[in-house]
Amino acid sequence: MTSKLTLCIASCVVIVAGCANPGDRPATSSDASASSSAASGTQGASGTSAATGAGTATAASTPPSAAQSAAPSPAPAPKAASAPVQAITSTAFVEKAAHAGAFEIEASKLAQTKAKSEQVKAFAKRMVTDHTKVASNLRAAAGNTKIPAGLDAADKAKLDSLKRKSGAEFDAEYKAVVGVAAHQDAVSLFEAYSQQAPEGKLKKFAASSLPELKDHLAMANRLSLGASDSDASTTMASHGTGTTAHAKP
Repeated sequence: MTSKLTLCIASCVVIVAGCANPGDRPATSSDASASSSAASGTQGASGTSAATGAGTATAASTPPSAAQSAAPSPAPAPKAASAPVQAITSTAFVEKAAHAGAFEIEASKLAQTKAKSEQVKAFAKRMVTDHTKVASNLRAAAGNTKIPAGLDAADKAKLDSLKRKSGAEFDAEYKAVVGVAAHQDAVSLFEAYSQQAPEGKLKKFAASSLPELKDHLAMANRLSLGASDSDASTTMASHGTGTTAHAKP
C-alpha cells in the first residue's frame, strides 16, 4: 500500500514538472501544426515585405509616362517682319521708263519691216504710235529730271538679237520679248511708282499711263496665243488705230 502511494506521488510530480516546463515535454502533432502555421505566417510577412519593397523599387525606376514628362511646348517665336518694298526714286523711274519706251519704239519699227505676220505688223504699228505719245508725256512730266537717250545695254542686246531673226522666227521672238515680257516689266514699274511716289506730275503720269500699258499687255498675250488675222483686225480697230490687218491668201 505504501509502495503504491509512493509511486502515485512520483507520477504526479513528473506530470506537474512537465506542465511547468512545456519546452521539456515531447512535441505533439498539434505543436508541429502550430509551429508550421507560425513559420508560414513569418514567411508570408517576409514575402509581402519583399514584394512591397520590389514594387516600390520598380515604381521608382519606372520613367514617368509621356504625358507626364512632356513639358508644354514653348510658344513659336514671332516671325520677323518682312522688309518693306524699296521705294523707286523719281530719277530711277524716269530712267527706266525712258529706256523701256525707246526699246518698244525701236523694236516695233523693226517689226513693221521684218515681221511675217500681218497681226504682228499691226501690233507693232500700234506700239510705235502709243509709246511715242508716252515718251512725249514723260518729258513733260519729268521737269528737271534728266531723261536718258537711246537704249540701255540689256535692251540693245535684245534689239540686236531681233535684227538677226527673220520670218516666223522673228515674229515669235518679237511677241515674246517685246509684246509680253517688256510690257510685263512696264506695268510693274508704272504700277509700283504710282503707288509709292509722292503727289506730283510724275505720279499722275504713271497712273494715267498704266491702263494703256495693261491694255498693251492683254493684246500681246492674245497675239502670243495665236489669234487669227480677223481677231487682230478687230482688236486694232477697237483701240482706235484705224489699222486693219488683212488676211493672207
